[in-house]
Amino acid sequence: MTVQPVIDISHPLKPGLPVHPGLLGFSLDETRRIAKGDHVNVSQIHMAVHTGTHLDTPFHYLNDGYTTSGLDLGRLIGPAQVIAVDAPVILPEHLEKAGVSREILLVKTSLSAQAEMPEFFPEYPYFHADAARWLVEHGVRLLGVDTWNPDKYHDRAYPCHMTLLGAGTLILECLRLYQVEPGFYTLVALPLKVENAEASPVRAVLLPDGV
Repeated sequence: MTVQPVIDISHPLKPGLPVHPGLLGFSLDETRRIAKGDHVNVSQIHMAVHTGTHLDTPFHYLNDGYTTSGLDLGRLIGPAQVIAVDAPVILPEHLEKAGVSREILLVKTSLSAQAEMPEFFPEYPYFHADAARWLVEHGVRLLGVDTWNPDKYHDRAYPCHMTLLGAGTLILECLRLYQVEPGFYTLVALPLKVENAEASPVRAVLLPDGV
């Protein structure tokens, strides 16, 4: 049997993983351990659903939007395009220049210069509101970013989230795009089936285009 190559673009969930300020970070409690005399190893985890690589659904910002248990999983599996934009603010002209042509778009910024998520800093690259409108107008149905947020930090209008989620465009955040070359792939990014949650951690992977 031929094993297909898989590129894991999820950050590992571990203590100390940087999160957006105010959110509960990841912790793992070792409730039972064989090494301590228990019959089995058992763990439990604590974290916000927006920790690490995760999916935002419309319910995150829209009270009548659907949740993780109500989305079409087919939206999270399919042909994807990875582009690189080295700019502090992502504008429509960056997207035009990159030749965006697929409904699933993953944007690699300067945060992907290193393998690990850096400590949170407010000046991360973000999308201009016009870029979010451009994505909707050009048929992008899933946007993935390597940052904590497509919106500017502390912009309480949340123009990108409101525009994208309002149009039904899903958002993947905190992708690990280190060493992922711009190009065409197949994305698989499935969330946990959590009832009535506005977001969920995902295990996101890329397959070479055509697989």
